[in-house]
Amino acid sequence: MTVAVDASIPTGTFDVHWDIVNHRGGRYLRSLDRTATSRGVVFESVIDPAEIEPTLTSERRHVLDRREIWRLSAGEFLDAPLLGVGPSELGVAVADELGPSRFFSGRHAHSLLLEPLATTGILGAAPLFFVLLGAGVLAARRTLRSRDPASLAVVAGLTITMVHGLFDWPLVYTSAAIPIAVLTGIAWTW
Repeated sequence: MTVAVDASIPTGTFDVHWDIVNHRGGRYLRSLDRTATSRGVVFESVIDPAEIEPTLTSERRHVLDRREIWRLSAGEFLDAPLLGVGPSELGVAVADELGPSRFFSGRHAHSLLLEPLATTGILGAAPLFFVLLGAGVLAARRTLRSRDPASLAVVAGLTITMVHGLFDWPLVYTSAAIPIAVLTGIAWTW
């Protein structure tokens, strides 16, 4: 996202605190009384960073650990079990509970199980789980029947993905999602 900032802000990387608002076509409608924090980079400025004296804030931000993120994600799923909070909306949904001094890193649930449940609910997560688990079962059956090294590689890749997915959300990166999709597609075509 590119935004215009005041010309008095120097170039550099900053933590940006956003006020989440509801708008339509650039017209402000109302505040949602939520905030989010992200990292912002200013590429061009009329101010030289060397001219700015740094100021320290007394506020220390607490970055959530995975257990806290999983607890918040499970809570969001339980609040909206059928449809979830919406794709990519988990960070916004938990902002009310966090307050300004706590930071939700990554903006996702860090879990292959909780991310789809919290963001898309049972209706969105069920097809994903069906495809991934079905691919694992099909590949495992083929491996047991044929002892084929290729099917063993597919089983190993899908198993590693699912075990890793207990602790992270591997589908967030395209470089990880493409091989997972390829393995899943291979398993379903056998």
